[in-house]
Order: sequence, then C-alpha cells, then structure tokens
Amino acid sequence: MPIKLGWEVSPDSNRILRKLLEIFPIGDPIITSKCKFDGDKGFLVVSDNGLAWTIKIGIKSTVFDLGKKKWVRWYDVVNVAWSKDGFVLVQALQRKKDGEIKRKKEKEYKTNDLRLNLERNKDEPKDQFKERKARFGDIMWEIFQKNQARIPPAKTDSQY
Repeated sequence: MPIKLGWEVSPDSNRILRKLLEIFPIGDPIITSKCKFDGDKGFLVVSDNGLAWTIKIGIKSTVFDLGKKKWVRWYDVVNVAWSKDGFVLVQALQRKKDGEIKRKKEKEYKTNDLRLNLERNKDEPKDQFKERKARFGDIMWEIFQKNQARIPPAKTDSQY
C-alpha cells in the first residue's frame, strides 16, 4: 500500500525517514508525520509491518537523534484506541530484553500504553492538518486490524 494522500513525508523529514528505514524493517510507509510519543516530540512512520518513531532534539532543530527510538510490530499491539482527533493510544505487549512476553499471571499479558499525538508538519496547511487529525485514529485502527496477530510470537524484534 503506498503512502496515503496527505500523509507524505514533509521535506524537512526526508533524512530521518531514510535513517529509520535503514534501522528497522518498516517496509513501505503508509503514513508519516511529526508526532509526540508520550510527550516527546518526534517523527512517526507507520506501515503494514509496524510503527517506528524517533525523538526530535532541540527546540528549533530539524535534526533527529536516533538515540531514542521505538519500533513496534503490529503483532505486539493488542489494541488501538482514540478519544479525540489526533490522539491515539496504542496498547502493546510488554517484552523482556530478550524479546519474551511479560506476564501478570500464567495466561495474562502485561501491556504498555503508548500515547501518540499528531503534530503539524512544516508548512502544512491548517485545513490539511485538521483533516489528518480527524482521520488518524481510523487509519491506525484500519492498519492494526489488517495486521494484528491472533497469537503473538514468543519473541520479537520490537523495541519500545
């Protein structure tokens, strides 16, 4: 699936997209956007393989630090929820450092809440951003439904 109309990479984010594509097995991006992740400003790439995010450093900088990055496979995601435009809560399985699933009890998995909040891309028209915010939850839900796993694998390459 090609990048959805209106979700293309903004010119100031091309370099970070290339770096993320080199680091993680993202595949073909479906949506890209500046995005806060649990309050930190950064850049988000979503594909059929999962979602990747990296932090933005500096107040006015367009340089991104790949020191803080996240990669979540869709098979690690147990739910996608949203209550307002531009905000999505991704609930993902907690994993140990070796990639194994953490459990509360024998049959219950532990989860993390990953909060994604869209940011306006550089030079993006306000109307387009408003439309993207309104569609964000639906698009993330659609991609999640298409790619979720009924039974998660015992180990993963997700990093979050």
